[in-house]
Amino acid sequence: HKDKILAYLQKHSERKIRIEGDIGFKVLPNPYLILNDVTIENVEGARQPEFLKLKTLEAKIRFKPLLEGRFEVESVRLEEPQVYLE
Repeated sequence: HKDKILAYLQKHSERKIRIEGDIGFKVLPNPYLILNDVTIENVEGARQPEFLKLKTLEAKIRFKPLLEGRFEVESVRLEEPQVYLE
């Protein structure tokens, strides 16, 4: 499933993303998608190759749309974010 998640994230962020850690999914009590060791690359020509590095990204997923085949994020929690702005 890692390839599908990466393709979805890259399509919607328009940046290259690497997930070097594990991917997890919890259903109860609420659906959560958990990505570990995430890097989002910077735009081409930027001095810093990375835009964002995270230890963990945890996204709370809305349950009803998920049952309807849609993926909607209710909230996002970032653990140890490192943001490189230019």
